[in-house]
Amino acid sequence: MRSAVYQTLAERPANETFVMTNALCVGASREREAWNQVVDLAIARNVPLIPIVLAADIEENARRVQQADRIGRKLADSQVLKEAMATDRIQEPDVAELLVLDVTRLEPDAAAAAIRQHLTRLDASDLEPAGIGHRQFRNEHLTFLN
Repeated sequence: MRSAVYQTLAERPANETFVMTNALCVGASREREAWNQVVDLAIARNVPLIPIVLAADIEENARRVQQADRIGRKLADSQVLKEAMATDRIQEPDVAELLVLDVTRLEPDAAAAAIRQHLTRLDASDLEPAGIGHRQFRNEHLTFLN
């Protein structure tokens, strides 16, 4: 399904912007492949790819995943989240345009404003199309100790 959707998106005009949301870990091959598909789409369209990571401390994140609107759609088990984050971490592509935004204490409107400000600060004329650099992650070789 994802491949068919991405193929359709690849055929859209380069001036159309897409927002894609994911929570993808570095250590999960399936999640690395999912990110690679996003990168491939941007490369095929010859457009910039601006990754934005919304981070929160583990206790706040655990509280949020239990919200009723997530059940049946997304991870909703805080223990599973804590176990996963003890041994892995969210992908942070190692590119200059990356924004890692700590939303632990931010209201949604403030987070949206910070993202908008980041996008405004980026000079569109200086942005390069996505490339293989988007497949590299910051601190990719971190070791996790329990």
